[in-house]
Amino acid sequence: MKNSFSFIICLLLFTSCSKVKFDIINIENLSVATQKVIASSNIPEMKERYLDLTMNEKELLWKAKLKHIITDEKKDLNAKQIEIVQKVLDFISLHGMEKLFRNPELGESFIDHYSPEIEENFSRSQQFLLIELPYFSNDFSLLDSEKILAKLNPKTLAVSMLAATCNCLYNISCPGSGNNCNKTAGFCEPTKDGGCGLTGTSNCKGRCEVFP
Repeated sequence: MKNSFSFIICLLLFTSCSKVKFDIINIENLSVATQKVIASSNIPEMKERYLDLTMNEKELLWKAKLKHIITDEKKDLNAKQIEIVQKVLDFISLHGMEKLFRNPELGESFIDHYSPEIEENFSRSQQFLLIELPYFSNDFSLLDSEKILAKLNPKTLAVSMLAATCNCLYNISCPGSGNNCNKTAGFCEPTKDGGCGLTGTSNCKGRCEVFP
């Protein structure tokens, strides 16, 4: 009986430790296709490659990124910010990426509900990385949001913003001071496979207006 009890304890400890290790995901543990996404040199390219990932790859990427923020940025972010990130992670875990892509209204309702909290606690560039852009790295930090977006080739981004296809849903999709998402009917051609909104599950219905 004693030996059986000891075995059960050891098994539980092993399972617990294994789960912890499984939850800690580095870029190297993600698929080759996912690594190619986050290695993109600019935002339009990153979004396009991201949409080609499987639903499982998309979900794993976002869960890894959000768990990284929660565990590695605790000392840099305040309690309210961590709480919001946890809400995003819980929402994705509850519905799953496949369901969110099938029913983008779910993600849009989530953003509508929590946007006051998110806007109050995060800068626009931080919101973009937290909500929509799949960029991730082993040393990722929301505090580096401006630096990260500056690195993603703003000249190429500016050119893409002149295209006929819509490329935004919220203002956060248009990095840069004063840039806004113009959703005037007929202003651009909406996307059909997502690319905007919560983890890219919503169609882009506006085009970024770029100001100097």
